Amino acid sequence: MRMDPLNGSIRSKIQALGANEVIDRGNYEGAGNTQDVRQDVVKQGYEESVKGTVKTGAGDVLAPGESMENDLQRACKKEPTAANFQKLADFYKREGKLEESVQAFKKALDISGDANLREQMEDVELDMVRKNLQFAREAASRAPGDEVAAKNVKDLVQELRNQEIEVFSRRAERYPNDLKLKHELALRFMAAAKHQQAIPLLQAASKDVRIEAQVLVSLGRCFLQQKQNQLATRQFQKAIEKLNANDHPDAFKECHYLLGRLAEAASDWKQAELHYSEVVGLDFAYKDASARLEEIQKKLGGADGLDVGEL
Repeated sequence: MRMDPLNGSIRSKIQALGANEVIDRGNYEGAGNTQDVRQDVVKQGYEESVKGTVKTGAGDVLAPGESMENDLQRACKKEPTAANFQKLADFYKREGKLEESVQAFKKALDISGDANLREQMEDVELDMVRKNLQFAREAASRAPGDEVAAKNVKDLVQELRNQEIEVFSRRAERYPNDLKLKHELALRFMAAAKHQQAIPLLQAASKDVRIEAQVLVSLGRCFLQQKQNQLATRQFQKAIEKLNANDHPDAFKECHYLLGRLAEAASDWKQAELHYSEVVGLDFAYKDASARLEEIQKKLGGADGLDVGEL
């Protein structure tokens, strides 16, 4: 956010999902000293903490200054302001206790009604979904062939995408000048096979020179899906002029590959050979580019070069 305050994707938010069973709740059951706060301290309320000390249940007492969590809870009890609850929410977020962070943000939001706080809260909720997805993928990797595990991953991917579309759409309205956000929203529409919704967003995002080349590639892919080959070719050609193989190797290869496919579809073998050669020269194993290049060179009478036997 400090690097790019207008980047709406950083402020991404979603509604609460109720999938908390897989969230790391920061269990402190093994607390061994006054710096280790047990989870039951968080749940016991504020009555003891506002008096100056908190019992951990292990014979120790936490005084003010020994536990940031309890100090922040005391502050919220003494002065239940939005600012204090926000500090507590930020602390929980840093500690990875996302569910507790959301609850603190909700209290801050109830007090202030600040839309920025709502976005921060929903950012954490989005992190919860991403964490669920990470756990689901790890579980699936440990059980290859498990259809249930694979379905969990698929469902979470779709849920995350749908939530992001909903959230990014609202933020695109709130931040109309955030062109990176428009691009991110367009990518979600593309992933959901909603290319017609993505095209106008990409056309607007292409005005941002920092991401223009990547946006043009995405726009070309959308036109391909709409079977608008000439429009797609034009976008890829414009993108090639701005792409550098060293700085954008993936986009560079994809763009030349797709231009090669388009040239093949138009029976323009020379152009197809040129584009596939660019791909193969950078990455011989990229998709089927080398095989296509070989077939095209056969059509053109064979590739020029030395016979190995001559060496």
